[in-house]
Amino acid sequence: MSLFANGMFNNVDPIFGIPLYIWEWILNIIFIIILWVVLWYIWWRPYTPLHGLYYAWKDGTPAAFICDKFLVAEMVPERLAKCIFDYSKDEYEIEVPYADHQIIGRFTRWFFVFAFYYPSKHLPNLTPFDAFRYKVGHVNKDVEIAILKQGGEWDRYPSVICGGVPVDIIIDTDNWTLPTSRQHLAIVKSAREWNKQNPTDQVHSYTKYQKYLLAEKIPCPPEIQTGFIVPWTRIDLGFPMDLEENDWAGKRRQMAADRAKDKDSGDKKQMALLVIVGGIAFAALVILARLIVFFLSLPSK
Repeated sequence: MSLFANGMFNNVDPIFGIPLYIWEWILNIIFIIILWVVLWYIWWRPYTPLHGLYYAWKDGTPAAFICDKFLVAEMVPERLAKCIFDYSKDEYEIEVPYADHQIIGRFTRWFFVFAFYYPSKHLPNLTPFDAFRYKVGHVNKDVEIAILKQGGEWDRYPSVICGGVPVDIIIDTDNWTLPTSRQHLAIVKSAREWNKQNPTDQVHSYTKYQKYLLAEKIPCPPEIQTGFIVPWTRIDLGFPMDLEENDWAGKRRQMAADRAKDKDSGDKKQMALLVIVGGIAFAALVILARLIVFFLSLPSK
């Protein structure tokens, strides 16, 4: 059995006396870190307005555009736009086996705290494998928990489709959805009081809370407003005076769909060609590497 490259990586460098394969591992780690930083700045940071779409897709829920009173919008996952409560902050108690054991207890306590995922308390049918997978993958299930606690009652009115994900458009003129705002804290306190008094009619979403607020089922806290006056000037500026562009919207949408369909078929052909060329190139590299190792392993005269 011959060593790879005739064992050349087992040699040590003349300065520090460290084997070359150790330096190779160090360079690989440095390269991975640099590559991660480059990809973060090139492929992740420029798409900051669309990060909510990614998190919504990962959570398995629709996304939402939250617009403030100045119509400045931000795309967020559905949980940030509709859920009143952050269930990960609820108090929970983990049953740890062998917790009293002096040696094993330390390991089991650390492992169960590391692997525990907060929906395990709220979702009874969550398997341990899914809980661990969600914990490692930073998946949030607040929407699923809120729907379960409201008995399946949930409002969704998707206005657009973005990247295959339905997107709601929500107007928040009073900063309800800001977790640190006094309005949000007042809603949390008011909803908790309602849920304690009405265990069979839970309120866990802003839309249901607003319905009960307008129906005067829930007393309005002094920190929040139930209405917002929009100036007529803003309404006039929001509607176009020339409606010709709207008349052509359907035809242009169909033209865009036809072009996208043609582009998809062309992309598949191009991808197949790239796969074939890449396979041939990889096979050639493997053969070349074997030849280099073979000639390097030949005994020198």
